[in-house]
Amino acid sequence: AAQLGVILRCAVCLWAYTKSHIEVHALVLARDGGELSALVSAASVALSDAAIEMHDIVAAGSVALVATPTESNDARLSPDAPMRALVDPTEAEMRHAQAVVHVGILASSRAIAYSQLQGRVAPRTLLEAVDCAVDAASATGSMLRAHLARRERAAFDKSRELQDRQNRRSFSET
Repeated sequence: AAQLGVILRCAVCLWAYTKSHIEVHALVLARDGGELSALVSAASVALSDAAIEMHDIVAAGSVALVATPTESNDARLSPDAPMRALVDPTEAEMRHAQAVVHVGILASSRAIAYSQLQGRVAPRTLLEAVDCAVDAASATGSMLRAHLARRERAAFDKSRELQDRQNRRSFSET
């Protein structure tokens, strides 16, 4: 919950709500990894639905870094071991990972609003994992923006249709 608040604060135009208190409530129905990413996306769309002024839609992505099989069994213990990145990992994949990277971004600019590393990895591997998580979050952000644009267009079309009906009624009454 605290992570979600930190991520969303970066997107909301807080100056527009100086005397307001905005709460986001979420209920996780199933846990199999990816909860944070799903919560960020859902909360971002919910804020948009509520007409909360935002700088941008927020999207999140997660990457689990799993040690690739090598000849030595202790490769998992070394942060320098070769890693394989798993995007949107399951709970089991995160448990067996050397490290997990969570990233929240402002979707249009790809600016990082939040990042968290659980575990230890070499710096170069961390940078690659962050890039991978940002790419995943960006793809989610593109889908969210497209969904919001379609919904906005549908609302505009419906409003225009209602206005046309009202104009026809007014015209037929005269």
